[in-house]
Amino acid sequence: MRIPLIDLRAQHAAIADELMAAVAKVVAEQSFILGARVAAFEQRLAEYVGVRHAVGVASCTDALRLALVALGIGPGDAVITTPFTFVASAEAIVRAGATPVFVDVDADSVHLSPERVAECIREWRGPERLRAILVVHLFGACADSKGLLELARTHGLFLVEDAAQALGAVRDGAAAGAVGHASAFSFFPAKTLGAWGDGGALVTADDAIAARVRRLRQHGVEGGRVMEIGENSRLDALHAAVLEVKLRHLEAWIAARRQGARRYRELLDGVPGVSFFDALDEGGTHNPYVVRIAEGRDRVLMSLRAQGIDARAYYDRPIPDEPAFASVRHHRAAIPEAEKRSRDALALPLCANLSTTAQQEVVDALRSAMAGR
Repeated sequence: MRIPLIDLRAQHAAIADELMAAVAKVVAEQSFILGARVAAFEQRLAEYVGVRHAVGVASCTDALRLALVALGIGPGDAVITTPFTFVASAEAIVRAGATPVFVDVDADSVHLSPERVAECIREWRGPERLRAILVVHLFGACADSKGLLELARTHGLFLVEDAAQALGAVRDGAAAGAVGHASAFSFFPAKTLGAWGDGGALVTADDAIAARVRRLRQHGVEGGRVMEIGENSRLDALHAAVLEVKLRHLEAWIAARRQGARRYRELLDGVPGVSFFDALDEGGTHNPYVVRIAEGRDRVLMSLRAQGIDARAYYDRPIPDEPAFASVRHHRAAIPEAEKRSRDALALPLCANLSTTAQQEVVDALRSAMAGR
């Protein structure tokens, strides 16, 4: 694509010397599994988020599932979550042995609201026991974590934050990942803080949760003994070294993304059929940057891609409508807002190094696409 969704080559070029020096140290040490590099990154990540613990694992999906397992959630339990997100959010619930309960996102939003979740809890008649709320901070913006935590406490539930897209986001003075009992981040390369492959982390203020996830990620081993059946889900030292370097630049990258988002607002203002999710601007990091297309989103998307603009549909169907979930036990009521989001949300290119000229090209292509729909 002429204008990619995120330009990883440009990001790398700007800090290549720092990255290669950090990687060279790992190679010289020949210590690739856990160790000092991973521990140093975990400490810095925990400090950045504002929690006591960060535990590096192989992916955000693993972090979510291990969070549920560490909280004692499994067969016979149900977890409330959103139908409008990447499938990993619900996949983690299923892989933990629990049942997803899909609650519609709020009107004109992309997030779960405490009001809709409270309604689900009041009306719950399923055979499973409600144990947790898994909230997703979508498109780099925070859902109402504080409101959901208050609701969870009232009903004796856990709150798990899927903050895969939202590292660095803030709402009501609280950082993404710092509110729930346990939270998960993704270091997929396209994220604002991305590794050189898959990676993730669980963060928590709870000593017991952190200790159990550290044990589970390492085959259940603690003190040289296999204390429980675990698995192999470790953040590689090479990835940790890369992430520690990138973390030093994260705030500058977020500031640049926010500036780019403001510029898009100005350039797109008044374009017929294009509107915005206002909540994404409230302390968000715009990962990715998403607008609403009134109608014909898929045709607009095809037009943009034909013009060399790497736009994406996030997401083109609610999770319970995916074929795999036809054979998975889950609960859902009507989800009209999630269905609307699946028809109108469109991600446009945005990264810290996207030029004003490139943004103007994207907007011109979008205007053309909207006029031709």
